[in-house]
Amino acid sequence: RGAFVGALVADALSLATHYEYDATRIKKFYGAIDRYYAPGEKTGGTTHGVGWGARNFHDGNGNGPAKQAGEQTDYGDYNLLVAEHLAATAPSRPFDVAEFLPR
Repeated sequence: RGAFVGALVADALSLATHYEYDATRIKKFYGAIDRYYAPGEKTGGTTHGVGWGARNFHDGNGNGPAKQAGEQTDYGDYNLLVAEHLAATAPSRPFDVAEFLPR
């Protein structure tokens, strides 16, 4: 349980630089990540390429509200989705990929 929560905390800390792959740029704008930041908060609202900061939407496709500091990246969202599914179905039955994926 602690490892899972730790992964979510780390994911939320990385939201600001999600999809920014230039370590020099991250260090220049953020230094040490010392708190939660919104996507691209210290880079004028954008990150390199097609990141959350460039569009700042859930799924990066223009749908949903803007991500805020402390929220999850899509990776954290996926982890929560799987955890919620497992909590709702286990231990009554084994994990079934076909049941989990949308049709």
